[in-house]
Formats: sequence, C-alpha cells, structure tokens
Amino acid sequence: MDKVEFVQRPEDAWAIPSSRTPAQMKRAVWLVIIAGALTGIIGVIPAYVIGRPLLASTILILFGLILFKASRQLWNQVLLLRGESRLVRLRLTPNFVESSTDNGRERVAWAGIDGVTDTGDFLLIVQDEHRAYVIPRGAFASVGEMCQFAALAQQYREAAIRSPSHEIGLDDDRYFAKWTSVAGPSVTYQNMRADLAYVWEYGVDAKPRDSDWVRFQQLFSCLGLSMMLGLLIPNVLFLFPEFLRNGILVFALIFSAIFWYAGSIPLMCMAFEFKKRSMVQEKWLMQQTVTISPAGAIVHTPTLILCRSWKTYDRIIHGPTLICFPTDVGGADFLIPKSAFPSTEQAEHFAAEAVRWHEAAGKLPNENFPSNEMMEAELCDD
Repeated sequence: MDKVEFVQRPEDAWAIPSSRTPAQMKRAVWLVIIAGALTGIIGVIPAYVIGRPLLASTILILFGLILFKASRQLWNQVLLLRGESRLVRLRLTPNFVESSTDNGRERVAWAGIDGVTDTGDFLLIVQDEHRAYVIPRGAFASVGEMCQFAALAQQYREAAIRSPSHEIGLDDDRYFAKWTSVAGPSVTYQNMRADLAYVWEYGVDAKPRDSDWVRFQQLFSCLGLSMMLGLLIPNVLFLFPEFLRNGILVFALIFSAIFWYAGSIPLMCMAFEFKKRSMVQEKWLMQQTVTISPAGAIVHTPTLILCRSWKTYDRIIHGPTLICFPTDVGGADFLIPKSAFPSTEQAEHFAAEAVRWHEAAGKLPNENFPSNEMMEAELCDD
C-alpha cells in the first residue's frame, strides 16, 4: 500500500511533538495567574509594607512579562484553528513523498524526511521538529494497513539515505505543466535566520525589521526614560512637596510605567526572537528558487518541490525589504528578501505580478489550476 487519502483538520497539527495544544496552554496561563496571585500576597504586599517599592514593582513587572508571553503563545496556538479541513492525498514513491490537495501539490525527497513515527492515533512522516505529514489512524482500513504504510515509508527512506541520488522528478510530469509552460518571473535566494525568527515571533503582519542595534537603542531609550522619571520623582517631591497635592506624582508614575513597559516587553520579545534564531532548522536555509505564474507559485529546493494555487494565500505582502506570501493559518510559504533580486525594479516587478495574479485568482474559479481529474489520471498512468 503506497497511497492514502484523508481529511486533515487544523487541530491535527497538535500531534507534532513540538506543538502544544490550547488546553495545555490554558493550563499554563492559569498556572501563571495563580502564581502571580500568590506572588502578590507573599512578595509584593510585604515589600510595600516594609518600604521596598522598587522590589515590589520589579516583582510585578516580571509577572506581567511572563503573563504577556504566556497569553501570546496561547493566542498563536488558537490561530491554528483558523484553517479549514481539507482533503489530502499522500503517495509514497522510492524517490519522494507526494502530498496533494485541491489547491496545491508538494514533493519532498526522502533526504528531506527525518523519520517515520507511529503515535497510536496518528502516523507522522516527519520533515523536521516543527513540520510533518500527520495521517490520522482512521485514514486506514485497519491497524495492519497503517503499519504496512509506515514500514514502506521507512524502507524508502532508508534506501534513499544509502543512495547518492535524490531526484524528485518534475520535467516529465504533466501535472506541473501549468507552472512550467507559462512561467513568470523567478528569484533564487536563501532564507536568513534573522528574518525567519522575526516572523516566527511577531507574525507576518509585523512592521519591517530594523537592525538589532537600532532596536536595542530604541528599547534602552524607553527604559532609560522610565528610570530617570522614577529617580527624579522622590527628589522633585522633596524640593517641591506641593506637586504631590497637584497630582503631578500620579502622572509621573504613569509615564514612568508606560516607558518601562514600552521598553521591557519588546526587549523580552527580542530575547525570545534571538532564541528562535538558534531553533531555525538548517534545511530552512537552503537555497531555493521561487517562480510565479498565472496558476500559482512553485518553489524548488534540493529536496523539495512545492506548488500552490494563488487561492492558498490570503494576500501578498509587499514590504520595504521583504515579499511575503502568508497562508490562511498565519504562516508563510515564502519570505523573499528584495536584496535577492539584481535590481529594485525587478523586485518591484515580481511583487506587482504576484499581486496582480493573486487578485485575478480571487475573482475566478480554479480554472488555471490542474483539476483533480487530471491528477487522478496522471496517478493512474504512473
């Protein structure tokens, strides 16, 4: 058995070991809230009573940062539910794993597969720590069929590892003719760790990334202003006690807190962003070529061929430094740096064509996309 068809649900992604379900994240947030309440009773209140407001404020700030981060992670997990269930056809061949849906097709060479894992409820064909083909047990007629499929996948993977050739196959495939026969502009580039980590932490809609030095300057300026206000308040009140009666103390404290959170929360996010840079997989940094056409977008890497209809993407983000193709679940297939193009004009042309074809695809049925009948005919011919 080398083929399987199943309905993939958004929540199936939580079967990947590195993912945390919303239930797990909710428990984590509640634990943070309870810990914060206990911290307030045990730490903050006594600190104020004994005249240590700086210590009490520090405890409150740390708790606020932790709660902010935990809530943000919970929200990111919930965003996975935005996607729709879709029919997936998975096929195993000696050279690659093929996944196809109504709006796309993907081939991954076995060299790009890290392993095959049976969790009981799901069969995972793992690409890396964060990505996998997640096949529910119900897709198979029996447990024996599932084991047979897993054994064949493992056999192909082990044979491919021993072989020096990792051919994926494209030129002789009728299915890809819609992209290759009327191909538009293309670009070859490598992903940058900093860009991937930035989008991973802040999302595809985040403002363009400044240099690390500029960002540090901005954040430490906010923290410095906050500390200056905090240090000046006691001295000013000592010299001008009438300010207390006029409410200036309250305004000074409010602005001090605003500047502090304006600096500390982004600084914490930057720390997590830098941590994510070390988590970026090496295979994500491979050189890749992206070609666009009226049918959609196609990407080649040494171990992957990925085709997507324009209907896959919510929109095309044309930023000052990046061209981004965000999907309907908050992720992004491509983060193309404009510096990868020979000139600014070519980058602008690429983005303009992508936007034009994406808008045109939204107004028309999938007539430019290879049909399911064509796909089935091709698979029968193989």
